[in-house]
Amino acid sequence: MNELEQTLQKILEKSIELAEQTGDFVIEQGTELLQQFFLWHTVRHILCILLAGVIFFVGTGIIRMWGVAKEDNYHEIKIFGKWYYDEEPAFFAYAVILCSAIASTIVFCVHVYSLVFILIAPKLYLIEYFL
Repeated sequence: MNELEQTLQKILEKSIELAEQTGDFVIEQGTELLQQFFLWHTVRHILCILLAGVIFFVGTGIIRMWGVAKEDNYHEIKIFGKWYYDEEPAFFAYAVILCSAIASTIVFCVHVYSLVFILIAPKLYLIEYFL
């Protein structure tokens, strides 16, 4: 039993030493780790906000490219300063504009909320993120 106790004592000492080293590492690197965590999440939400703008402008830009600038006998409906032929393409134009506006608004609102949450209450954001 004496050898077993000595082996267990060595294992216990090494595990305590390893735990102390790990604790020291966390204390040393913790602030930098948190800074990088918050920086990444802030940048990610900003990029998603920009993506929301791109979604909206691409959706409306496609429709603007599809329409014509002048009114003639065949063009009946005007959307964003461009004329469209009849009801079906105009309905498609309205649908694309509406979908891009809804999608970009949702993405924009969700990521602005998260960005404000990070900037106002970073500790609460950290707790909520890890729960």
